[in-house]
Amino acid sequence: MHACRKGTNDLAFAPDGKLVYAGGTEGCVHVMEAATGRVRDHWFATPTGKEEYGHRISTVNVSPDGRFAAAGTGPEGLVFLFSTAKGDLLRVLPHGGSTILAASFSPDSSRLATLAAGRLKIWRIPDVKKECPSGKRA
Repeated sequence: MHACRKGTNDLAFAPDGKLVYAGGTEGCVHVMEAATGRVRDHWFATPTGKEEYGHRISTVNVSPDGRFAAAGTGPEGLVFLFSTAKGDLLRVLPHGGSTILAASFSPDSSRLATLAAGRLKIWRIPDVKKECPSGKRA
């Protein structure tokens, strides 16, 4: 199985079990084939959209419909919401103040709950059909 370049802090399977999303140091989310471990793509959950030293992903989750991936970061407490279809960054959610400890999608994929420093926030994911048309990666 492929290991992320500099360390993995969390990972999540896509609902169909074909892909694994792994997040770790320097803000990188690796999209890997579950059967082979081959890295299919990578995205950066950083303010610059590039690899950043000292920036780490603390939690990763994938929506039940497979259309979204969330990467919570530390220490600044940002949550990056990606479209899994193309890897596009859809939103940066400023939870603030502390490392994101958990991120969880609602069963209908319309909301995202995040937890940091004892504070729970629930975010609506508006206009998901406009921003992320159906069509998943295989």
